Amino acid sequence: MKLSSILADKGIQIFGDEMKYHAVREVTRIWIVVADQEKAHVYRKIIADGVALIATASAAETKQAGSAHTAYARARSLLYRTNRHVRQSYPAPAPTDDFLQKLAGWLNEAEQENAFDRLVLIAPAHTLNALRPVLSEKAHERIMTELDKDMAGLSDEDIRSQLAEIIRF
Repeated sequence: MKLSSILADKGIQIFGDEMKYHAVREVTRIWIVVADQEKAHVYRKIIADGVALIATASAAETKQAGSAHTAYARARSLLYRTNRHVRQSYPAPAPTDDFLQKLAGWLNEAEQENAFDRLVLIAPAHTLNALRPVLSEKAHERIMTELDKDMAGLSDEDIRSQLAEIIRF
């Protein structure tokens, strides 16, 4: 898993010393993770301006592009997300690689570095189910909410507009 954006450039440690107070009020540092089994976008709540994208990650960066296994996994994942009967009858498809484990490991590391106070997870149900067992207990304690919604395939602009509609801080 390769991170891009501000976290790739400066590292998690830049958020450990982030402002904790604004106008004499304590500021809760909230991270929003929008993910599926192949990509993730990590946003950070800004005091007055909504959210800022701080990292993106993709499993495709660690896979061979166009492999038959990847195409099969995408088709199976799409079928699972769009067909309610399949979701009710069969367990969630297994991750095509260890992307979600790497994402959870990275979130665990960010929690240890005290980079965020609260965490919002937005992902399809099967992705949330795969993330839960690999997140640390302390990271679990910081989860503010989980939302079963598939938004990871959207553009940054579309994700921001949907976040503005569904999350009120």
